[in-house]
Amino acid sequence: MKPVGDRRSIHIAMHDAVLRMPGAPLVTFTVDPERTYTRADFWELSMRSAAALVSSGTKAGDRVVIMTSNRIEFLATWTGAVAIGAIPAPLNTSFKGHILRNMLALVDPVVVIAEGEVLTHLAPQLVAIDFSGTLVAVDGVRTLPPATQGVGSSQCLYADWANVAPLQEFVLTRPSDPGLILYTSGTTGASKAVLWPHNMLISFSETVVEIMDYQPGDVLYTALPLFHGNALIYGFYAALLCDATSVIAPRFSPSTFWDDMRRWGVTKTSMMGQMAAMLHGKDCDPRDPENPVERIWITPPPADSADFETRFDVRLAQGYGLTDVGLPLGSPRDLNYPMESVGRVNPGWEVIVADDHDQPVGIGETGELLVRPLLPYTTPIGYWRNAEATMELTRNLWYHTGDSLCRDEDGWFYYLGRKKDSIRRGGENIAPDEVEMVLALHPAIAEVGAFAVPSDLTEDDVMVALILHFDDVDLEEIGDFAEENLPFYAVPRYYDVRSDLPRTATHKVRREALRKTGVTPTTWDRGRTKRTQSVTENR
Repeated sequence: MKPVGDRRSIHIAMHDAVLRMPGAPLVTFTVDPERTYTRADFWELSMRSAAALVSSGTKAGDRVVIMTSNRIEFLATWTGAVAIGAIPAPLNTSFKGHILRNMLALVDPVVVIAEGEVLTHLAPQLVAIDFSGTLVAVDGVRTLPPATQGVGSSQCLYADWANVAPLQEFVLTRPSDPGLILYTSGTTGASKAVLWPHNMLISFSETVVEIMDYQPGDVLYTALPLFHGNALIYGFYAALLCDATSVIAPRFSPSTFWDDMRRWGVTKTSMMGQMAAMLHGKDCDPRDPENPVERIWITPPPADSADFETRFDVRLAQGYGLTDVGLPLGSPRDLNYPMESVGRVNPGWEVIVADDHDQPVGIGETGELLVRPLLPYTTPIGYWRNAEATMELTRNLWYHTGDSLCRDEDGWFYYLGRKKDSIRRGGENIAPDEVEMVLALHPAIAEVGAFAVPSDLTEDDVMVALILHFDDVDLEEIGDFAEENLPFYAVPRYYDVRSDLPRTATHKVRREALRKTGVTPTTWDRGRTKRTQSVTENR
């Protein structure tokens, strides 16, 4: 791990990488296979975005919301924002309704960059928070949709907005300065915005480079969304730092995945557990091992990792990281490791497994994973405008992950489940409180409890137990309401009408009791969503 220094800022490290190999290919988007952006191309586009942000009145410390799919405008705006000292805040394009409104209000952006297809549900929420900045539409059309009329102080198309001379001087930020806001649904309560310093993104990326053995000339592939840390770091930023090339797809498709690997000559990639389950669940093909991929980061790993490695002739890498903590555990690249383990302690971290009083437990015993950094600015600054949650996260000078793990005598850690009430689906953390908050707005629902049930893929499916005001309520209509007002991955699959819900002495719903009961003969299974039969396919 390199010591913290003046060069350890997101855009300065980018600029250094560009200067090393300005004409080398950096990124290709599979939707436009004929266009490859060199490092110099990318830097120019980023500096045009930076100049446009300045012309829109953006200053150091201001927030810039980016709400687009995987495309070059996302990356150029992200780099342009940090280059002027602003703080990019990428948003999941599936966010809508009250959840989206709360997230926008939390960061109070001065500029919002959004794709045309999300403007319809984004514009009303911007109006609701009295947004007074600039709305920039990323789209192929030449006119803005009617929904944007009157939103903010000005509206424009990205092609016009960024059609300016590139910024010639960027801000010399410090490694400790705020550099990125990533949202997490966390485990309980409303979604939180995690504030990363510049050096955290660099150190996180360096750890990924080490575990995955990224080398100059590697071709890295991601089909995960750039508004999450995995694609942004594993698939793009780490490629820039180690002089590799990035190939970015709009979404994951198990039917074309290996063909894409062969077409693009991919050597390293990362994916969520559901994606691996889909690939492993397909009928065997004689060409399965005939691919250029050397290593895949999969979280969580497939049920039979050894068979996956043999069938596809790849080496799996594993690790444990959280948006609101960092990447404290990983599998060293030069060691064979227990397939079911999430790794050993990464350099630069101190880690314990602790009981409810933050006291270490013994080898093989279950407890909460607590971590803390040994190097400065390698963990989040905290939750944006949420001091209480930040103090809870870092109490007793440990970052509390909220996850149950154990450690063996050789120092390998094993993930055993969540200590708190979160739901994990399609690589997304879902806060039960937010699902309950949205469904409680339906006039027929008196009370609701949201909880996780096992999925037939990996991770969880979402289930809700309902107390209704009326007897003749159409659950299909409630499901439609959920789909209209929740991100697609948070829409409940299972609905169960009950006369009462299990409660604590203080009348709170006992989600652990609901989880234990799970799906019953009276439960209605709506399917994963009407819009898609697979959460992961749609990502």
